[in-house]
Amino acid sequence: MKKFLLSFILVLFAVSFAFAADDLSSWKKIIKDRTCVLWADAQLLDDIVLNARGNASITWLPRALLRTFEKNKEADEWVVRGLNFYYSSTNKKKLNGRDVVAINYKAVKTWNFNINNFKFENYNISSDDILSNKNEYITGELNSGFQAVVYLAVPSKIFKPGKDVKIYLGDDSVIMHLPKR
Repeated sequence: MKKFLLSFILVLFAVSFAFAADDLSSWKKIIKDRTCVLWADAQLLDDIVLNARGNASITWLPRALLRTFEKNKEADEWVVRGLNFYYSSTNKKKLNGRDVVAINYKAVKTWNFNINNFKFENYNISSDDILSNKNEYITGELNSGFQAVVYLAVPSKIFKPGKDVKIYLGDDSVIMHLPKR
């Protein structure tokens, strides 16, 4: 009987640990479902990327995620920072009818990066759309290995659940497949 009870307790412990680990990583799945990677000046062969100058990991952070991440203390700092723009009184006007988009970019080789070269569907990004402070990101000639995050305010009407959104950086593009909810 003691062996059975001990086995039962161990199984319960293992199951609860699995659920806890799944709960901790659920925020990663939410972010992954709203993220795409755009490679600049690259040659793509299936999953192989050749000769890229840099990449931009583009993440849509809609206002609806605020409730999900208020309780989660495990989320990456850049996610929390992006969602905090919704609370900022200085950005309240900029975010009227818009969503936050985080762009984590990294130079693989020397890369001439310009945030104003981004386009979401038919919407061209301008300086007015940038939420980040100027000292938090760099545009222009980037050295290999440089990386930063820049936050943008992009019209919400572009991001409809279940829709594909085409994102451009100059001549390069990627399709972001949005989750249904």
